[in-house]
This record gives sequence, structure tokens and C-alpha cells, in this order.
Amino acid sequence: MKVLEKWWFWFALSFITYANTLNHDYTIDDLIVVTSNKMTQEGISGIPELFKHSYLFGYDGREDESYRPVTLASFAIEKSFFDAKPAASHFVQVLLYGLCMIVVFKYLSRLFGEEKKKLIFAVMLLFVLHPIHTEVVANVKSRDELLAALFLFASLNLFAKWIREQKVLQLLLSLSLFFLATLSKETAVLGVLLFPATYYFMEQTNFVKLVKHSVVFIVPFGLYFMIRSMVLSDVLIQDPIDPVANSLALASSNSELLASNFAIFSKYMQLSIFPWSMSWDYSVSTLPLVGFGSLASMIGVVAAIILIYFASIGFFKKKMVGFGALIFISTFLLTSNFLFLINCPLGERFLFIPVLGIIIIVVSLLDEVLKKLPKSTGIIAVIAVSAVFVVRTIVRNNDWKDNLSIYLAGVEVCPNSVKTHFNLGTEYLVRGNQSSNEIDRKEYYLQAIDEFKTAKNVYPKYANIYENMGFVYAELGKKGATKEETISNFKAGLVELNYAIDSLKLEKASL
Repeated sequence: MKVLEKWWFWFALSFITYANTLNHDYTIDDLIVVTSNKMTQEGISGIPELFKHSYLFGYDGREDESYRPVTLASFAIEKSFFDAKPAASHFVQVLLYGLCMIVVFKYLSRLFGEEKKKLIFAVMLLFVLHPIHTEVVANVKSRDELLAALFLFASLNLFAKWIREQKVLQLLLSLSLFFLATLSKETAVLGVLLFPATYYFMEQTNFVKLVKHSVVFIVPFGLYFMIRSMVLSDVLIQDPIDPVANSLALASSNSELLASNFAIFSKYMQLSIFPWSMSWDYSVSTLPLVGFGSLASMIGVVAAIILIYFASIGFFKKKMVGFGALIFISTFLLTSNFLFLINCPLGERFLFIPVLGIIIIVVSLLDEVLKKLPKSTGIIAVIAVSAVFVVRTIVRNNDWKDNLSIYLAGVEVCPNSVKTHFNLGTEYLVRGNQSSNEIDRKEYYLQAIDEFKTAKNVYPKYANIYENMGFVYAELGKKGATKEETISNFKAGLVELNYAIDSLKLEKASL
């Protein structure tokens, strides 16, 4: 048990669990922040410019609505020292994950104290090994989640230390780290709620003192929004959400939108507690639109009510379960689609910090239930679940080895997702283009067409499908064994391209 009190244990456990990602390639959209990002490719010398533009500016020259300069700066530093190699990027991911687990452990230990030590150990084991984190660690682009969590919990830990020791430097460092968290990813901003909550949990004090000792965190909170508004002052409001990005955009009424989102919320709860079947994408039509009569929607409503109850009643009684609910709500709300629609209906990466709150709730409730049973019952239960988690995590890590492996896994888990099939088809197209063997080349192209056809059946309004299919048929036409085969492929490609042209309202091409 003593070893669980050591910070290095949690770092070692984290590192070992994700060691099999160190030889992975870049996957999915990693390249938009690494090799395909002109600004991060400038290395350290380009860092000042990163703070003057939005998140995606270095990739496509477009000022989007995201502002995460600290995350991009980390990739620029990588470029200077390691030339942006996949192995280096993945090493940094695992390193940051380990550091994050250290500060979470130290924070929880200070927050809940010695009397809750065993519960903290249980929470940490389940949190470190939880399979939902595989996307955040294995997908390099998700470094924004890692950095935001690392800085947020490091800030909370120092604040908790300041509450006990009252050293000015501790408070200043805490303020600075919270500011860095907001500059890593905007979802950290509501973490500002955790500072007064921390003071409330650790001190027997009145409301006035609570506000007096935590209101200072409004400074980095406000400074972030001031800088963001200056940098993104010319950014126009985005066009309506593309249904391919978020199927909730297809809802025909506000009632259907809300009910469907509660159904998605129930899926988040399932992934938090039973993280078995996971996918990099849950786009249309994986999560169907439903009404409030659906079971999934009602489960989501009940789960939300329970969380709100724990966050209010449990929090004011200073129960662990109350603080767990607050952690979940404050770090999940901005990506929940309840406040506003984002470009994703459900993302496993969005549970990275929030799942800590769910684990705290579950462990706290089980502790109450198991008090009447032998003490070994709880220990055996935690060890058993941890063993299942670590096996699932290591296996899931393998899915993230390269694009082909993660796309194949996505199609298997979410066969009704237009993007899992589209991206797999696109990967076959890329591999076909890269292959020097004509037989393999043709096989890749045929596999690509099969995936694009499936994607078209799932959601025929996705214009990119037709564009890529046109390219595949064109490549097959170039290598046609006969004149008839060549013409047939070119004609098939032209048909597909004209569908794409129709969607862009351009003039059709002809053969």
C-alpha cells in the first residue's frame, strides 16, 4: 500500500500502460498540427506568430474559432528538437500523461485528506488505466486535452497547497498555470469553478471568505477572453454545423435535438462506466435522432438529474460524490452540445477530465454500499476492474498504430458512420497511389470504391465521397486492360465527380 503513496508509482504505471504507442505513426488529423502546419514547422522561431492566430491558421490559412497557442507551441518546440518525428511526438504524449497523473494524485490527496487515502488510491487506479484515455494519449492532435488537464490540475494542486501554507509564490504560480490551461484548450475555462469549490472543501469558512480567496482566478479567466477576442476579432460566425460533423444538426425540432442529445449523453455515461466498444468517430448515422420516448434519451435525462443532484446536495454536504459531480459538469459542459452545437456529436477525448468525476462518484457510492461487507471486497473489486481496464487499454492502443488500423477498428465498431467508411476508403486510395505493385494498387482502389459506396449508402449528401470516388475511377481508368475498361472507368468517375460538382453548383464536366 505504501508504494501507492509515491508519485513515481503513478507516473510509472501511466508510462507502462501506454508504452506500446511509442512506435506508432501519426494518425487521422495529427498532421494538421505537425507536418502539415506551416507555423509549427518553423520551430521555436515561429512561436510568437502562433499567439497571433487561431488554431488552424498554420494548416489552411483560415482563422477559425479555436485559440490554443500553447498546444501549438509544444509542437513547434518538438520540431526544433526532434524534427517532428512520430516517435518523439508519441513519447511526449506519454510523458505528459504521466505528469498529468502525478498532479491529479497530489491534488486529490490534498483535497480529500488522509482519511480518504484508500478511496483516492482506488480512484487513481481506475482513472490512470481507464481505456477512454487511449484517444487522448495515442492521437497526437489531442495534446490540447493533455496540456489543458496538466496545467489545470497543477494549478489546482498549488492552490490547495496555498490554502494550507499561504505562500504568495504558490498562488502566483497557480494563477499562471490556470492561464496556460486556458491557452491550451478553451474547455479549461470552466475549470475556474473548481477553485472556489476546492477552498470550500478544504476550509470551514463562510461564503464571503470563499469568494475573497478564490475570486482572483477571474484575472486569468478574463485575460484569456481578452486576448482571444483581440486575436480572433475578425473571425466570422461559422456557417451552420455540417451534419457530417455533427448529426444533431439534422434534428427537425428543438425537442428532437434535445432528446437526441440526451441519448448521446447516455452513451457518454456508458463509455465512462463500460468503456468497451470504442471508435474514433460517431458521425451520422451512428447516433440516430430520437424523441423523448426513447430509452436512451430517458437514461440520459435520469443520469443528468442524478449528476445535478450530487453536484448540489452532495457538494454542500462536502461529500466526495458532490465534488466528483462538479468536476464532471464543469469540464464537460462546453463540449456537451447542450449549450451550443460543436463540430462533433460525441468524442471520447471529451471525457478525459470529466471521467475523473464519474470515477469519484462511483467509488464513493460503492464505498458506502460495501461498508457492511468485508474490507477485502472493495479491494478485490478495484483490482478486478483495473485488470480489465489495463488489458482493454493496451489492446485499444494497437488500434491507433496507423491510419489503416484505426479506420478498420472504426468501421467494425461504428458500421453506420459515414466518416469511418469514407476515411477507410480514402486510406485505401492513398495506399493505392503509393503502391508500386500494380496488382496491389488495383486491389486498394477496388477496396476504396467498396468503402465509398457504403459511405454513400449511409449518407448520400456527403459530397467528398463522390469526389474521391471520381479520383479512384480515374486511376483505374489509367490502368485499364482494354479500351472498353478504360472508358467505362472514366465514365463512372465522371458520374461521381458530377455529383460533387452539383453540390458546389459548378458547371458539369463531360467526356
